[in-house]
Amino acid sequence: MSILSEEEYARFLKGGLPYRISFPAIRGAQNIRFVVYDFGSDLIGRADTNVL
Repeated sequence: MSILSEEEYARFLKGGLPYRISFPAIRGAQNIRFVVYDFGSDLIGRADTNVL
């Protein structure tokens, strides 16, 4: 059983999978760093962004 169609899989593989989360931020924070760990490949990814 496949969750994604072949077209969806190819699109997400190329462009990524959109994902939204909400979390509390410390008042006055100017930057946020997101860190993700992939257990399967033992890799870490990081993205930094400015708070609007």
